[in-house]
Amino acid sequence: MRKSNTPEYKVSEQPINSNYNTSPIKPVRIKDDAIKKLYHGYVKAGYGLENMPLLDISFNSLRSKNFDAGIRFKHLSASGKIKEFGFPGNSNNNLQVFGTRYFEKFKLGANLAYNRDVVHFYGYKSPPELFSKSETKHSMSDFDGHVKLASINPDKDNWNYNASVGFYNFEDNRNSTENNAKVELGIGKLLTNANFNLQISGEFGKLKQAYYSINRSIIRFQPKFIIHENLFSIEVGGNLAIESRNNPTGITPYSKPIKDNSYHLYPYLSTSYQVIDDAVKIFATVSGDLQRNDLRNFSRENPFWKPCRGQQHQ
Repeated sequence: MRKSNTPEYKVSEQPINSNYNTSPIKPVRIKDDAIKKLYHGYVKAGYGLENMPLLDISFNSLRSKNFDAGIRFKHLSASGKIKEFGFPGNSNNNLQVFGTRYFEKFKLGANLAYNRDVVHFYGYKSPPELFSKSETKHSMSDFDGHVKLASINPDKDNWNYNASVGFYNFEDNRNSTENNAKVELGIGKLLTNANFNLQISGEFGKLKQAYYSINRSIIRFQPKFIIHENLFSIEVGGNLAIESRNNPTGITPYSKPIKDNSYHLYPYLSTSYQVIDDAVKIFATVSGDLQRNDLRNFSRENPFWKPCRGQQHQ
């Protein structure tokens, strides 16, 4: 009997050369926006008809995470003449210095400003010797400043706060003076589904003219709730203003002294709805407040106001 031979197979190991060259992958990033170059300030100057010079100078610190400060001066005047009419010269001057220091959780800022406006009563047709420039001159100046502290807190669970103290002193060349000081305090917090804010302020001032003086103060309490729901928002609150007046001499030499307090309550309601994203929004607001009439604001609206009869100019 013949024996069969069983073939034997042998596979030799031969590694295959598979070279693969890797290259680093660049991470995807948003292209950096070009940072605009800042300048320390500017100088604007000009000259117009009727002898009207203009000068505006501003100087400010550059981009910084720690502070911001600057100074600005503005001047505009005119000293032209109107034939056979009173001298109509006028000028406006403003000097302002400001600064803010940023800390980790709050910022502290301050501002000082000086304003001086001069006008001459004009429009009358009279010989020059009837009224001199000094007799028709009305100059008004005021010095004001404030210091403000406000929180910088990204944590929604913490309270936000702000506080400020400010003042101004106003006077003119016809024996009118006015002083005012204002204090403001505010707190706020994010609740479960709303924001709560409370603002408390008090301003205290004194107005004095040739024949009378009056002390006036207003204290305000302004709570507010703000609710945002998708495209709809609503703000609900109120404004309680307490006014106090004290005039020991009376408004005129023949009137009785004034001493009284009055209370004013104003509702606050504001709603808005976003009809079309970033395009159309409808809103409505109902509010009210008490505004104190003062000589400084009145002089900026109408510098030609005339003091009470009997007041003398300086």
